[in-house]
Formats: sequence, C-alpha cells, structure tokens
Amino acid sequence: MENKNNVVAEQCYECNACLVSCPTNAITIERNDLGMGYAKIEKSKCIGCGICKKICPCYNENVKVLPMKSYAAVSKNTQAIKSTSGGVFLELALEILKEGGVVIGAAYDQNWNVKQTAVYQEKDICKLQGSKYVKSDVVDSYEVTYKLLKQNRKVLYSGTPCQIGGLQMYIKESKLKMNLFTVDIICHGTPTNSFFKSYLELIEKKKNKKIIDFSFRSKEYGHRHIGTYTLTNGRKQKETPLYSSESSYYSFFLQSLTYNEICYSCKYACKERVGDITLGDFWGVRDEIPLFFENNNLSEDNSVSAVMINTKNGEKLFNKVKNKLIVVEANYEMITNHNPRLNRPSSCDKNTRRILLDIYKTSGYFAVEKFFKRNSGFKKYLLRISCHIPSIMKKRLRRVLR
Repeated sequence: MENKNNVVAEQCYECNACLVSCPTNAITIERNDLGMGYAKIEKSKCIGCGICKKICPCYNENVKVLPMKSYAAVSKNTQAIKSTSGGVFLELALEILKEGGVVIGAAYDQNWNVKQTAVYQEKDICKLQGSKYVKSDVVDSYEVTYKLLKQNRKVLYSGTPCQIGGLQMYIKESKLKMNLFTVDIICHGTPTNSFFKSYLELIEKKKNKKIIDFSFRSKEYGHRHIGTYTLTNGRKQKETPLYSSESSYYSFFLQSLTYNEICYSCKYACKERVGDITLGDFWGVRDEIPLFFENNNLSEDNSVSAVMINTKNGEKLFNKVKNKLIVVEANYEMITNHNPRLNRPSSCDKNTRRILLDIYKTSGYFAVEKFFKRNSGFKKYLLRISCHIPSIMKKRLRRVLR
C-alpha cells in the first residue's frame, strides 16, 4: 500500500485492518458507484510509517494450514432450526458464552446493513445465525476483539476468510491469541450491502409493504436455496417463500455475477485454511456418506455442516461441544469435491457481469430486475416445482442414480 490517494478496489478486501491500525487515522474506506469499497489514504495525515502495508492481507501472507480433521455434523439443539446448515456454529457460540466469553459474527442492523456484531448473551445468538449473502462490514469488531482479549476474555470470531486474515494481522500478540477462536466460513464471494438493500427496497415498493424479517435459507424447505421474508402493512404480517431461482438478487449471487472484484482472485479460496475452524454446508453429503441420515434417524432434507478442524485451538473448542452433535468423521476430499471454493476462487461470465453492473450503476435496481426477468424464462420456476415432489420419490431416484 503506497502513500497515494487510494488503492484500486481489486486490491482491497475491506477487512479494515489498515484503518484501525493507522496511528494518525489517515485511512478511510471509500465506495464507488456500485458500493464496492477500497482503502483511501489522506496524504496530509499520512506520516509514511508503512504500518498499513505491513498489516494488509493483500500484501502479506497469513499462516494457512490444511485441516487436521474433517467431519459431517448436525446439532441436537432445537435452536439450530435458525441455522443455515447443521448448527455447529450455534454450539461453539453457546460454549464460549457459557465460559464468559463473547461471540462476534455477521448480523443485520435495523436498517438491513450487515455488520460484524458482538453478542454477549445467549438470547442474542439468533442474530448471528443463518447465512447472509452480503458483504459484512467489519466496523470496530477488531478493536472490540482486542480489548476483550486484553481483559482475558475468550472471543469466538466468525467471518469470511479475508476478515479472519485481517483480524490475525491486527492481533499480533501470541499470548492474546490463546483466547481467540476463529471460524472462517466457506465463502463464495460477497455482493455489496447497497446492492442488497436496493433489492429489498424493490420488494417493498412492489408489495407496498415493509420487510421486517429476511432469511436467505429456511429449514422449512429443507436443504435448498429457499429463504423467506416477512412483510407488514402495519397491521398484518405475512411470510413469503423466497425461491432463489425466482429472485434476481439470489439468482445472480448463485451465478457469481455480483461479488466484489477481489473475490474472483481471492487467495483464501483454497484447501489451506486461515481460521481455527472452517464451517460450511456439506453439499454432496448424501452421495459421500449416504448412511449418515439412516444411521442417525435424520430426514433426507436435513441440513448438514461441513466441519474442518485446522488448529489445536480449534480442536480444543470443538471437542467441548462434540457430545452435543451428531458427528461422523469425513475425508477432506469428500467436502472439497462439492465445495469448489475450497479449491479455487469464484468465476463468472465476465460479459454478463459487466452488463449487469452497468445496468445497476446507470439505471438502478429496477432495471436489474427487468434484466433478470427478460433472461430467466420459465426455468426460474423449476425450484418451486421440485419442492412439491415427495421426499420418498427423490430418495428412490437418488438411489437409482447412485
């Protein structure tokens, strides 16, 4: 990071490590017309100390390791219904809180901004549960983590791998890291918060109602890319299913068209992991471990977590909650076979991405919605149709294909 007005967006993870480390507060996060951020240095405040470059994950390599052990896991806790996959994060969080620690992860604020938020009580864990397919703002979470560790309190910090990388650059003292437990998620890429909020505004204007609850994934619909959103007119509330194939935002996310630029060259999208524990969906578990469901009396639609234990610190925490989980050890290749982001960064049709972002930049999200409808056709209803096929029929078909 050189002493100049800004750093190109392609070279910034927005991890905020430089911002919170700058001794003269010379760095801010600037956003372009698409909401994508990059570090900007104010020359008049910069003293040329070079701390920003020393701490930036773009310029420095974090310690990354291959997982020591891997598992398929499902929480036995009924609270896990609010989790996107198997609910392992819930159990890790509850353990840290029980020991007097603090849990930090992505949560919506009242204006639908996604921010790294500290949770101090069990009743607030629900804020951190569930996937947010949006770029989460680090805000002051690194500083909060550092202060808590200095107070000898345990901290569980969950975030994207680049956020964990930035945190590890920021927390230098090895003694403090003994009480820091990091969870990096299997990240596909992150659209901007402004793009997401524009989508929510579209729904509200079309329905002439206000969104009071939103979830990208709901276990009511099994292990699928189907969420829900709740609308109100001030008197009545109505929950509506969100089928990914019928949602412009969701569909473009799954096609990897709307991520921040650096996501397409992310150095954290690999088998070596930066967190103490890696969590994600165990896609393909029905093929890799077919007896997992039968042996544990689980529904075929049950979501399952992929768990990768990467460090001794991670193993210590996981062993404390193991008895609260249904766990089967898995070969790491079983997970990487169905999670491409553990092998390489996301990719997309660059021409379609350029057209899509240009439409958003010049004409707003209503034009993005029109573009989606014009190009999706009847196929957008296939997910809705598949939901009405009985599970027993799908199970038999899967066995035949296997």
